[in-house]
Amino acid sequence: MTIAKGNTSCQSERDLVLKGFSEQLQILEDSQIEQENEFKAHLYDIISDYSISEDEKSSLKHTWSNELQKLEERHIRIRCSVFIGLYSFWEVSLMEIVSSCIPNYIEELKIISNKTGNFGARDYTKLIYGANVPKSIDLINYNICELRNYMVHGSMNESRESLIDELRRSHPEFCIVSQCKDSYIYKYSGLKVLLGLLSKELEATETQIDKIKK
Repeated sequence: MTIAKGNTSCQSERDLVLKGFSEQLQILEDSQIEQENEFKAHLYDIISDYSISEDEKSSLKHTWSNELQKLEERHIRIRCSVFIGLYSFWEVSLMEIVSSCIPNYIEELKIISNKTGNFGARDYTKLIYGANVPKSIDLINYNICELRNYMVHGSMNESRESLIDELRRSHPEFCIVSQCKDSYIYKYSGLKVLLGLLSKELEATETQIDKIKK
């Protein structure tokens, strides 16, 4: 892989993945809009066609309304998968930053986490920031993480529900909806905002770790 001048290997690999996610989100959003417009055009044609009876219209409208509903449900599942992938990207990126910049990082992680393995984002950021983990990173490590855990496992307890609800209310830009104990992202713009946040915080983390190295 070609490394851009002045960039670390971690930065360059991360930029490549970020660009891939960004392009994927745009393609998916454009595809949904295009299909929605097509289905809505069929509905409009039916509604404005005075040559068919109301009963026929009702039946035909039902068909295309169902297609619209199935399309939305399909893209909810797709956004869920992308969301899970974005959080995994966050965790893997943190691991790569730590492993490439901190000698004996495994031993240090064992000490601060009281674990022997299976380290996660909270462990990596605690190693980097100590007791001064920024609120924006805690938002990712706790609230966003719990939404990710719900999407993966499908289980909801009081603590998880509270963190997800706090995220939904305080950050409407993530486009989270919660209803009947279910939570999901209803627009691709929410994932784009998340992608921007992850990119910003990973850059800040590398800046922080540069201070540690000095």
